[in-house]
Amino acid sequence: MKFTAQRQALFEVLQKTHSIVASKSTLSILANVLIEAAEGRVVFTTTNLQVAIRAETPADILEEGGSTVPARTLFEIVRELPDAEINIEVDAEDVVTITCGESFFKVLGISKDEFPHVAEFEGEPLFSIERGVFRKLLQRTSFAVSREDPRHFLTGLCFRVEKKRVTLVGTDGRRLSRVSHAVDVAEDYSGEQIVPIKAIEELEKMLGDEGDVLVFVSGNQIGFKVGTDLLVSLLIDAKYPDYSSVIPSTFATVAVLAREEFQAMVRQASLLTSEQSSSVRLQFEKSRLVISASSPELGEARVSMPVKLEGEPLSIGFNPRCLREALSSLDGEEVAFRLTDAVSPGIFLNDDDFLHLIMPMRLPPTQEPAPETEESAPESTDTGEQVES
Repeated sequence: MKFTAQRQALFEVLQKTHSIVASKSTLSILANVLIEAAEGRVVFTTTNLQVAIRAETPADILEEGGSTVPARTLFEIVRELPDAEINIEVDAEDVVTITCGESFFKVLGISKDEFPHVAEFEGEPLFSIERGVFRKLLQRTSFAVSREDPRHFLTGLCFRVEKKRVTLVGTDGRRLSRVSHAVDVAEDYSGEQIVPIKAIEELEKMLGDEGDVLVFVSGNQIGFKVGTDLLVSLLIDAKYPDYSSVIPSTFATVAVLAREEFQAMVRQASLLTSEQSSSVRLQFEKSRLVISASSPELGEARVSMPVKLEGEPLSIGFNPRCLREALSSLDGEEVAFRLTDAVSPGIFLNDDDFLHLIMPMRLPPTQEPAPETEESAPESTDTGEQVES
């Protein structure tokens, strides 16, 4: 194999593919990137056996062929080279020679025959969706997914397709985000897949604003084609919990607040929280919201802002980070926060297609509400069982 390509083009495809390569693996081939040169293009593929990424770039192919080379080593070499033509040649022993101007590198590769097979996903996709729209759907839900949990279904984003709509749901047991969008799919098709959060994070990096994303499903794999790039992921083999039972249908209190000011006030109050006292208290009054925090190690904070309140005044505790991330996922100058009581989840509804639910937290002793509320407070901030029920 022998080809010549521009340094910037090589850097961009290696930047897309090298991030999933495991730093440590019992299989040395998984540290390598598969390089295949043919028909005026070079295709680069990496995999960690759960997620695979394939990206390509035009090149002057002098000799077709394929091999593998340590992915991080190749990426770091290309990153440091000047913007010029790079020549890459692989001999019969899979020794890779890289030259660029006066720079010369010789890297030991491994035969492409040892590289794991990656699905192609040819044919018609399950559905397609605009990249900008899809990125927004992912951003509104992926932040709520658990990054580490023995309950594997919580470490993935649920894709549910039915009635010509795709619904994405993410939860870590303390909060839940759900968003849906119309897609062109067969009228009678229905299906559900759980995609690992690592694949979703890599997919978000690949998405721009122009063009469509093609979504393929085959057996226990899902594929996302973005232009000429392809991301393939194994699906999580589990049943996603029925979350509908924890979404309240009636509310005693609806608070309408300026979104950015609410987010800023929560951020200020959270400065006086600690690992042991990690909640902020929201005291909803008729025309004001008082947000306070108390920590034996740090002290106290109290801030307030105007609120338009419908229904009953209420005092409730939440994790400030969960509140801030929820508010970041919302649009608009104002948000409506719907509440039932001090021990039931709060609901943000941005529009008919987006819902975010946050479970309340037990307030620390210095912030404890009246005795009758205290008796009904949750025993733990781990609300996984409630979300899953």
